[in-house]
Amino acid sequence: RGGFTLEQAQIGVGRSRFDAQAEMTDFANPKWNYRYRGWVNFLDFRRILRSPHTPEGKVEVRGEGKFAAGQMEGLGSFVASEVRLDYDIFHAKGLGARGTYRMDNRGLVIPELSAEVFGGSLRGRVTLRFAGLAFRAETHIQGVRISQVFPAAEERHFPIDELHWDSALTADTVETWTDSFKHFEVSGTSQWTAPAEPASGHIPVNASWKLRYQHDPERLTVDSAVFETQTSRI
Repeated sequence: RGGFTLEQAQIGVGRSRFDAQAEMTDFANPKWNYRYRGWVNFLDFRRILRSPHTPEGKVEVRGEGKFAAGQMEGLGSFVASEVRLDYDIFHAKGLGARGTYRMDNRGLVIPELSAEVFGGSLRGRVTLRFAGLAFRAETHIQGVRISQVFPAAEERHFPIDELHWDSALTADTVETWTDSFKHFEVSGTSQWTAPAEPASGHIPVNASWKLRYQHDPERLTVDSAVFETQTSRI
């Protein structure tokens, strides 16, 4: 039967580096157990995968797993930081997130993603199918400030920040996309509550939304919406 142990391996790829340990038993029917810790720069993914739209950022990851008979299983945790998104539909920097994950041959699941963003919080579940790099996220957003989100969503054909609105946003949404946010779609419900102290120069707004946005056809569908300011109601 036999086997061997790799007590420590240090691997460098571009700006990223990894420490790994592995153990294999039974040369006739190999069974692997492994552990790793990595410090990954997203720019290396951009270069290796030839994906120019991969965001900038860093992530520290650690995990363990096993591999036998062509089947892989693993679990771990991660902390992402200095994430910068620069897309037509959204642009922001200094973002971060943390969570745990499970993975197998089919894909990866993050059961509890956590992030503090735009003055509020985001919690959710993210799944990735390796075939086609298909993502799905189910998220709950709490207390996010509209006055901070709108500048990130501002674009030439949709000058939303010029509304100068402020509100505390709560939302339950489902997002789907492939690769680096290709074919992005989002749908869900959102409640806006006027803050006691709106951002300087901004109008406090109460609102309720039910909507769907599809990036490819550039289509925003609003099933129901109510807006209310100090002087008007729509």
